[in-house]
Amino acid sequence: MLSWNVLATAATKYHSPDKKPELSKYTKNRHGKIVKKIRLANADLVFLQEVDRVFASKLESLKNYTTIFKIPPIALPKNAFGNAIMFKHEKMKKRKE
Repeated sequence: MLSWNVLATAATKYHSPDKKPELSKYTKNRHGKIVKKIRLANADLVFLQEVDRVFASKLESLKNYTTIFKIPPIALPKNAFGNAIMFKHEKMKKRKE
């Protein structure tokens, strides 16, 4: 099992000395590294926090996982983020008793 707060792009400004969001080239690089770490961890279950729509689209490259991604309905559409749960397909197959 893996749990990770991936830091939504809209929230990066809170971790920056100049209070500006990170540049898109850094976001793309950071997202790529996170996806690679998820792939290498090879966890059966993955729980992700602060997932925005851009990062959620990157998760589609992890073909052996089913991903459930939700943004709370009260979140503002621009810069909104939520949570994702990922699980491996083969672990969820119905087993014969």
